Amino acid sequence: MLEDARVERIAQKVSQIISLSRQIDELINILSQKYLDREGGLVASIFKNIVEGERPPKLPESMKSNIYVLDKELDKYLNGLQEYVDKISRIALLLDRAEKVERNLRDEINETVKWSKILEQINPYYYSEAIRTINKYKRILESISTKDVEKFLRELEGYLEDLRVKNSFYKRICSKRIDELYDLCSLAVKLYGQARLIVGMDQIAILEEKIGEVRKIKRMLDEYMKDMSSKLDLREIRSRLMEIIGYFREIFTKTMDREKSVILSTISMISKASEGKLLRLDELIEQVSRRTGYSREKVLETIYFLNKRNLLDIRIRIHY
Repeated sequence: MLEDARVERIAQKVSQIISLSRQIDELINILSQKYLDREGGLVASIFKNIVEGERPPKLPESMKSNIYVLDKELDKYLNGLQEYVDKISRIALLLDRAEKVERNLRDEINETVKWSKILEQINPYYYSEAIRTINKYKRILESISTKDVEKFLRELEGYLEDLRVKNSFYKRICSKRIDELYDLCSLAVKLYGQARLIVGMDQIAILEEKIGEVRKIKRMLDEYMKDMSSKLDLREIRSRLMEIIGYFREIFTKTMDREKSVILSTISMISKASEGKLLRLDELIEQVSRRTGYSREKVLETIYFLNKRNLLDIRIRIHY
């Protein structure tokens, strides 16, 4: 701009004036030390006459008042420039923070996309919520337009916190289902090891085929958790694992005495009827005892035996 060019020219001239004034002072000082310190001498006398007669030009009187005004105005201008630099520097820091928050927010959106692929299979309600969340924040990032950086940063930080809370919740739900599948794989391996000890040679090949399928499922789960871009039917996997576990358990059931077989069958019916609801241990024992006619002590002893052999998976939640 024209004003900036003028200020720059004034600054250059002031710098030149200061430089020349210092140069004059240095020259006079050097010559004074060289000639005036001597006693007598023609050259010293000539130099003294020159110094007294040749003075550097003084600032014209007409400029003194203008310089005073210019000095005051330049102070205001300098203060304005400094305030602007401070403001831009602060904005730069806020923008740097906002950039990091935006990057984290986009990462969290991708995380929501990842969990939504599992939620689609295990929980339709939270799957729909996750999709709405993804669309909401993508839309927000595309539509934000503001000059208020502080407000922009506060909004981004609020969005990020909200999405992190949601993802933490989605992760718990999904991890619970994935962990369940891993647990079923581990249970199948345990039952396989026990079943090998009691089956005949003609059944070993079948056991190997089924445990090979379990290991393949585990590898598929491992790969899926690393990269969820591929589709994996978790319901089908769970169903297949339960079939394999059921096959292994059937081997043990055939070797049981009648009491254990009846109690196991009764517990299986109660489990299906409860539809996953929690049961008190004493209620379970009472129900099995009434239906089978066996004593509570016998039922409890058998439950311990079956659970120990991995033929049951009874878990106790203790509230004190």
